[in-house]
Amino acid sequence: MASYCCSCYASSEETTNYARISRIVVDVFRDILWQVLTYEIPPNDLPQKVQTDKKKLGKLDLKIKTWLCGISSSSTEIPSAEKFDVSSLYTLIRNLCSQVPNPSTQWGQTPPTGGITLGDDIERVRQFRNTLYGHATQAKIEAVEYSKLCIEIRNAARRFDAYFYYLSKAMKCNFQCEIDTILTCFMDKNLEDDYIEKMKEIAILSDDLGNVKQQVADMTKTLESVRDAVYDVRKDVKEIKEDSWNRSCRNHDMEKEKAKYLSIAEEMKIINFRGKKAPAEIAKQWD
Repeated sequence: MASYCCSCYASSEETTNYARISRIVVDVFRDILWQVLTYEIPPNDLPQKVQTDKKKLGKLDLKIKTWLCGISSSSTEIPSAEKFDVSSLYTLIRNLCSQVPNPSTQWGQTPPTGGITLGDDIERVRQFRNTLYGHATQAKIEAVEYSKLCIEIRNAARRFDAYFYYLSKAMKCNFQCEIDTILTCFMDKNLEDDYIEKMKEIAILSDDLGNVKQQVADMTKTLESVRDAVYDVRKDVKEIKEDSWNRSCRNHDMEKEKAKYLSIAEEMKIINFRGKKAPAEIAKQWD
């Protein structure tokens, strides 16, 4: 049975920051430097160029150098960005690309803050790679440092995009957009899928809630109609009671009057229990 413990290596916001920056350094920066290199030296010509100037490439990774030198002119194999890393591309650009302007200081040195030449940004890429990936002492980046790095990386990417557009409008590179995607996307595909499913459930619940609200509104209208109807019934009942009371009062008065006249008739000895009629002057009082 697996045991669980609180690990100091658990994922956190800081480790996620490091993962995002690492993806940019390994993938996006590699593709940027590949664009710089192959604009001056087409991929088909790269093996021959390395073979000719291999003495300049002392710091180039031996495996890459051996591989490039082993590609003959008649070979159908064409070098691609996936075969290189940032360090090897930096070495090739620095030693083989004569059209790339030097950094404001010199190659291998930290460029000044205001240095925005192509060489300066290539140096920044090298430093990003060494500091954040190649020689990193821990796999995490604090929030303040991360925010600063994001600004520097996005600014450099924007300048690279402008440089490629200046070289050829057909290139239409948008590395800044790619970097923005990495800085904001989900790092865990399973987590992203779960999140999307939760959002779908929330959308369904929202629709259901809307239906419930409509039903409540309809019920409220119905209750208001019932309340009005009950009010009308109560009003009618009240009127009926009042009318009944009035009738009762009138009947009571009539009974009193009848009793009065009967009393008078009794006193006058005019009631004929054998069916004889009372005198006309008495009978008129009953009309």
